[in-house]
Amino acid sequence: MNPLKLLLLFAVAIAENPSWGKETPVAEPLRPKFGKVVRSPEIDAEGRITIRFHAPNAATVTLLREGA
Repeated sequence: MNPLKLLLLFAVAIAENPSWGKETPVAEPLRPKFGKVVRSPEIDAEGRITIRFHAPNAATVTLLREGA
């Protein structure tokens, strides 16, 4: 293909792109629906780990872990 035609085709493709030059919107940080931010997991000075989450309709909760 002729390099001039290829350059022209490239220029038309760029000009026709509706998103050219527009900024991508940045999402707001996710906030819990029940009001406050939850720190989880939380590790205390003695090495105990506390995991918190909001699941008011949960009948059971199972925690799986890997490693020793």
